[in-house]
Amino acid sequence: MISILEKNQNSNRSVDPQLQATHVITGIDFGIDLIAVLQLPPENNIIIQIDDILNKISHILSTNNGQISSKEKNLLKEIVTVTIYSNIPTLTSLTTLSDLLYQRDRFKGEFNCCHPITYHLRPTEWLNPQYRSTNAALRIIPKEIKDYTEQYLLRLRNQIRYAEAWLKQNISTFLYGPIQDQIVDARYDQSTLKDRYKKLTKLMSSLIIDIRKGRHDPSIIYQILKDNEQITLQTNTQQLIKNVHELERKRHSNDVSESQEYFKENHQNDDFMSQNYTSNNTKNSLKSNDVNQLQFDTYTNNYDRNSKSTGNTITSSSPIEEINTPLSNNIDNAINILLVGETGVGKSTFINAFINYLSFDSLDLAQLNKPHVIIPVSFLMTIGENFDEQIVKFTDVNNCKNEDFNHPGQSVTQHCKSYLFNLKDGRKLCLIDTPGLGDTRGIDQDERNLDHILKYLQNLTHLNGICFLLKPNSSKLNVFFRTCFNQLFDFLGENLFQNLIFCFTNSRSTFYTLGDTTPLIKTMFASLSINSIELKKENTFCFDSEAFRYLVARQNQIEFNDHEKQEYDMSWKISMKESFRLIDYIRTKLPLNILNHNWKSNKHALFEINHLIRPILETMRNILRNIIILFNNQSIELYSTIIHRPAFICYSCTPKLNLIANFWIIEDTPHEFQNECQMCTCTQNNHTQINYLLNYKLINNYSKNRKDEMNEQLNILSHGSTAFAYFLLYIIRSTKEDPFFIGITRMIEEETKICEQYKSNNLNLKLVEELNKLKENYRKQFNEIELNKDQNNLEFIYKWIKKINEIKMINEQMKAVKKTQEILMKQHEIDPIDI
Repeated sequence: MISILEKNQNSNRSVDPQLQATHVITGIDFGIDLIAVLQLPPENNIIIQIDDILNKISHILSTNNGQISSKEKNLLKEIVTVTIYSNIPTLTSLTTLSDLLYQRDRFKGEFNCCHPITYHLRPTEWLNPQYRSTNAALRIIPKEIKDYTEQYLLRLRNQIRYAEAWLKQNISTFLYGPIQDQIVDARYDQSTLKDRYKKLTKLMSSLIIDIRKGRHDPSIIYQILKDNEQITLQTNTQQLIKNVHELERKRHSNDVSESQEYFKENHQNDDFMSQNYTSNNTKNSLKSNDVNQLQFDTYTNNYDRNSKSTGNTITSSSPIEEINTPLSNNIDNAINILLVGETGVGKSTFINAFINYLSFDSLDLAQLNKPHVIIPVSFLMTIGENFDEQIVKFTDVNNCKNEDFNHPGQSVTQHCKSYLFNLKDGRKLCLIDTPGLGDTRGIDQDERNLDHILKYLQNLTHLNGICFLLKPNSSKLNVFFRTCFNQLFDFLGENLFQNLIFCFTNSRSTFYTLGDTTPLIKTMFASLSINSIELKKENTFCFDSEAFRYLVARQNQIEFNDHEKQEYDMSWKISMKESFRLIDYIRTKLPLNILNHNWKSNKHALFEINHLIRPILETMRNILRNIIILFNNQSIELYSTIIHRPAFICYSCTPKLNLIANFWIIEDTPHEFQNECQMCTCTQNNHTQINYLLNYKLINNYSKNRKDEMNEQLNILSHGSTAFAYFLLYIIRSTKEDPFFIGITRMIEEETKICEQYKSNNLNLKLVEELNKLKENYRKQFNEIELNKDQNNLEFIYKWIKKINEIKMINEQMKAVKKTQEILMKQHEIDPIDI
């Protein structure tokens, strides 16, 4: 301990008489606080030896005498993980006990390396007996009040921390299962209670200081801790603990039921055979030549022959049932219309206005009833003679997840969302709202928004029409409008031209006519050599959403003069008439489906390949595992679990490991991402979105005669990957990096880290060797495919997509992808509304 004031009292006797202090620091203890948490290996004999070494280290530290041998240091390396908590930052980065002991020896006698541990206080009178400050009164809080306060706060803290720890431990597993809603609710409650607890402790800290200064009577603590707000806090915290206990019970019962269901599925599907995808007879403008056809058929027929001879693929997974009908029957049976337009044109406002125009015959009637607002609205309105600006909101804008009103110029709508309407003739109309194009974040964001729209279309069973929403008096078209139209044409084909609708918003300014925008559109179509699209009275509609905005503004108690009311009343009548004309046109003129699932396009191929990247990589890794353990008549079965929420995997976080067939295998730990990760502090770049969770199961008594088949499958996946990579890199140029090569490299890094952690595990080490061979072979195959560029046309790529999907392990994962997409799509569907 260094007692500076005690050693030099005479030089520090002066005290400011105005100083409001009761004590001074007279000494400080410097040193090291440290806790080491160890995870030991599973082998009992090694644990016993490590325990002996730890006892020896304890003796060394307590007596400051002795050291451990080199053999003992090597044995300490068998410890799985070492986590160190300390008041010395440099120590917390250490990961071995040997390094810790070395640093401890280095710190001996190094005062500058130590940090304060204890402060010693003395009354100010000790320093200066003449010092008597009336402002520095110190009132002692009675012990019973201190004990009551401490017990109250500790009980709350422990309960909230217990709930937080349980949720943190289980959320990654059960956030994507049958109890996901209860998990989300509990996490929200825990977060809210934690904030309330922080506010309470802050209040109590301030209050205790005031009591000690004599500003409050100590009994005020009882009053605060027993008021209604704190009683509610206690009650809610106790309810949270009950909810967590119930979730724990459901977790155990769910584990049992899932295990039983899995066992049942595996025995029911032992003879399950993957069905080949039906060949696509649709002709495409891109044809493969006869040489390519011969090369592909010769290469893949060997695999077909081997598959038929064995009757099964290398693993049997717990197959997901074939999905014959998509999840959302409402959308399947509806007339689906896609709304497309630039940011700010008013797609969401159009949907809100549309339902009100069809529901109320006049503006007066709409004002007598509560308006239909199915999408939250927020807009700026100029009112009064002084042109004052006022933000008008309706419904809960702040808690809306699909609309972002906080960034002007950016698309308000974040995801495609379906709004269903029950028409009077018994049919359903589905308007699909989309993110806006021409986003202020630039062309990259527009590309992302357009890709999101096309992926959404890919999951629809049918599409009856596309409605372009435009402003009628634009001086020029948004530069991305042409790109959007081209990509829709590439994705949908010429069917796109048959069912186009053009709706003009804010057309009151052009007296409900098409305005200056129409010639611009015709000029664009002419430049694209498209003559089959006509803009005529039949498929063009003029609306004015200002009447709906007036209706919402009146709900916000905003007044208008008589002239404005007349204008909005006229706007309502014309827009209502156009709405019924649009409904009639959709019902009678748009019966055909323009979504051809047999149409081949670069964009569609891109989406298919992107979905295949993870299944291909993980299947290749698992095939290598099975080749390695084949001599034991064992196989590791790979199966997929569907998820019900958007999920990501973080490649920076320390992974959880499971031991299966003496392989350490990384467990999928899904993270939830909302602007930032809710599970870790890693950046978005370290997270990759996933469509399913991978699980593994050991199968015994597996035939040794499957090695040739496994190698053949591995060869197909490797060749297909190189074809896909070349297509992405050099044909459609959608990426600058090879995702398959990066994926193989990442898997090697993952397995290498496992080997460093478990040095005695030879199987993971063997897997690293095989993955390196796979990587080198991949390089050679990629160089070969570069020399034969004729093979990389669209027809060739679709053959590879079909062939790889026929591998059972791939097929099972792709079923999970499809099912997950349908579940997520259903979550962005609004229940039907009668109009």
